Amino acid sequence: MRLTSCSSVGSEVVVVVAVVVVVVTLKILLSLVIVVVVVVVVVVVVVIVVVVVVVVVVVVVVVVVVVVVVIVSRRSIRAAAVLVKLEVVVVVIVVVVVVVVVVVVVVVVVVVVVVVVVVVIVDNVVVEVIVVSSSSIRAAVVAVVVVVVVIVVVVVVVIVVVVVVDVVVIYSIRAAAVAVVIVVVVVVIVSSRSNRAAAAVLVVIKLVVVVVVVVVVVVVAVVIVIVVVEVLEQEQQQQQQ
Repeated sequence: MRLTSCSSVGSEVVVVVAVVVVVVTLKILLSLVIVVVVVVVVVVVVVIVVVVVVVVVVVVVVVVVVVVVVIVSRRSIRAAAVLVKLEVVVVVIVVVVVVVVVVVVVVVVVVVVVVVVVVVIVDNVVVEVIVVSSSSIRAAVVAVVVVVVVIVVVVVVVIVVVVVVDVVVIYSIRAAAVAVVIVVVVVVIVSSRSNRAAAAVLVVIKLVVVVVVVVVVVVVAVVIVIVVVEVLEQEQQQQQQ
């Protein structure tokens, strides 16, 4: 009888320890998933906003430079008419880019909210199932399988969102760049008195683009570091509590 009672107590202790290990492991995995999703989404949204601002600033600066060149050169009224038409095209392209990016940001935010809610629900349900049926190894196995499936789905969703955002941002930058190049080339050809005016325009545009790219790289790097540090600190505080 003593041997039987000792073996039953020992098996119960093993089951309790296994349940504790499973619960802690699942909570850590789900917390890591949430941290990764939040960091990725914040970085993507920041990059999108920065890209939109950069595109708008570059287009505005280039249009202003072209206007100055046209005013200085004063070749003909035809140049002014071409410039007005091209400015309308550029404005339309910029508006389309901004609208598309805003839609992408909204979709990303909605996906993140859904993912976080699903992860939290799975976390609570899994923990409750394991605690309630702690004597069942099958429940623990099912819980682990469920969490693994959720993690895989979350990773796939994040990858798809990031790829879609990258494609949208790349094509938005290309559209804005094409518009700017068209404006510069056409206006310089139509309105410039000499090659000196065209060279001045191109030099100004190159300087603006270089400065904007440097600022964007620095801002994005700083934002990424701040977001990662902040999220890790909050996660560490929650685990300590």
